[in-house]
Amino acid sequence: MPNKLTCSIDGCERPAHARGWCQDHYGRCLRHGTPLGGGPPKPKGLPLAERFWEKVQQGTPTECWPWTRWRDQDGYGQIDVSGRGRRAHQVALELSTGQSIAAGMVVMHTCDNPPCCNPAHLRIGTQAENIRDRDQKGRQAKGLGHLHAKLDVATVRTIRALYQQGGILQREIATRFDIDQASVSNIVRRKTWKNI
Repeated sequence: MPNKLTCSIDGCERPAHARGWCQDHYGRCLRHGTPLGGGPPKPKGLPLAERFWEKVQQGTPTECWPWTRWRDQDGYGQIDVSGRGRRAHQVALELSTGQSIAAGMVVMHTCDNPPCCNPAHLRIGTQAENIRDRDQKGRQAKGLGHLHAKLDVATVRTIRALYQQGGILQREIATRFDIDQASVSNIVRRKTWKNI
């Protein structure tokens, strides 16, 4: 029968658990940084600011500073803050100003670059201001530029022509082009694809 290892701390006869220490001494090391304990609790992880800025490619004060880690489908950087996912540009502004973002307010990019975390390119605004800014700059994805576009110009024209000829239901057109009936309705009534 193999010998059981005991804790490597002098005078401790308990079975070794991890790193050659018993569970008690190993737990003290995790909490205090030493298996003997006695000091103040060891801080958990890096401070948010340090953890955050190491994930940003910082350049000159006028350049965009892109987030270098995970981004959502819209291109915005994401970071875990106290177990909750946050957009990186929002955290960047909070860290640089020392203030949290008031309820109902959003962080807007003056550079229109979603991964940018340069505080000089960020400002607080309302959602209405953000939408107005997006529309004025033509950033709203439409038609083929939209992330989830399933159709092209030729297909939209074909859908409209089929419907104008008559004798075919919108749901039949929808089945033929693998879209839903509401999309066909929006196309033929020119609620979508208005520019075609």
